[in-house]
Amino acid sequence: MYQNPKNMPSYYEQQLRELQDLFLQYRNYMQNLESKITNLKNENSQLRSQLQQLQHSKTTPRLNPPQVRAPPQQTYSPQPTYKQQTYSPQQPIQANVNDNGARKNKRKCPRCGAMGFAIKEFEDKNRIISYIPRRIYAIKKVCTKCFNEF
Repeated sequence: MYQNPKNMPSYYEQQLRELQDLFLQYRNYMQNLESKITNLKNENSQLRSQLQQLQHSKTTPRLNPPQVRAPPQQTYSPQPTYKQQTYSPQQPIQANVNDNGARKNKRKCPRCGAMGFAIKEFEDKNRIISYIPRRIYAIKKVCTKCFNEF
């Protein structure tokens, strides 16, 4: 491995010096890290104490001195009478029906506004609604125009 035996001790000494330098660098690095850790722990404890103070001040209601109230006087008040409304044929009945006959739960893409057959529905196997009597999966809709899943 080494052809010249005179260089062997100097090589080991050089390796030893390099290792000592690396060890010193390692120690300095560890000391820096430890100081940073202690600083961060102190900052963390300060922030936690501030958080607890804020939560405590938020949850503690301010107490007002009790006020003396007079007992309510019990008086008799007659119950109101309601008029009965009768159906008269002159009044037209208005139904909530759209003139165009469109359904309210029509499939519509929230991103591009595509409707009808442009929206495909399929079962979302990740969301199970019921296990019994058989598995029922949630319905997922996908727009075929913009590929938006909703």
